[in-house]
Amino acid sequence: MQFQNRNLHVVYDGVCWAIAVEGEGRLESGLDFTTAIAVATSFAVERRVFLYVHDKRGGIAERIDFGDAMVANEGHGLSAMPDQGTPDAEASSGQVHIPAEKDNAQ
Repeated sequence: MQFQNRNLHVVYDGVCWAIAVEGEGRLESGLDFTTAIAVATSFAVERRVFLYVHDKRGGIAERIDFGDAMVANEGHGLSAMPDQGTPDAEASSGQVHIPAEKDNAQ
């Protein structure tokens, strides 16, 4: 499957977690949440694409741009997202959490 420049999504299928490629469908399925995040992050860093992490209701809970070489090289850690069916307030409002840049000035 060729998905070099296509964004990745971690989605819940009602039973388990899966990794989907935009326009291509499922890449991996039958995963637990931690494994899905790890595998999707690895693919996204390698291919320098966006990674969208969805909550169990399908809303976007987190979006990370691994196309940015600085983010890809620092191994951006996804925020702890509970593996529960209830989205947080940001996810249910349709807003996307984008981590703030680190302030290097001291």
